[in-house]
Amino acid sequence: MKKNGFTLVELLAVIVVLGVIMTIAGTAVMGQRKKANIEEAKNMEKTLADIGPDVYLKNNGKPNFKDTIKISAKDLKEKGYLSKLIENPAGGGECEAWLVIDTDSNTEMFKGYIKCPNLYATGQTDENYYYENYDNFIDSIPKYTSID
Repeated sequence: MKKNGFTLVELLAVIVVLGVIMTIAGTAVMGQRKKANIEEAKNMEKTLADIGPDVYLKNNGKPNFKDTIKISAKDLKEKGYLSKLIENPAGGGECEAWLVIDTDSNTEMFKGYIKCPNLYATGQTDENYYYENYDNFIDSIPKYTSID
């Protein structure tokens, strides 16, 4: 009598091999996704920084505008500088985002700062980033709300 099909041991071996392959592929894909999310956050920060000159030119004569200030993404959206609020590329809603204008800076006068849940803020690419540093820095800058 001729038997057709596979034995239970053969089927289990195939399932184990497929499991190992999926584990290896899954971790590689998740690493690439994290990198893509960080790059998206950096692009959003650059977008915030890129609108800085326009905000600065329209508001330069106002009191206290020559100091280092921060402007929230919500205020920028209300005034029409942004078409929508900054969304978390890793999923999960909106991010806290600020445009910082530092007229005393020798390097970057306009800088975007983003803090998203489950994603390193301000374009950080390594594990050395701490939200406390971000919070302390952003909290130390006065908020400017009288933009045109």
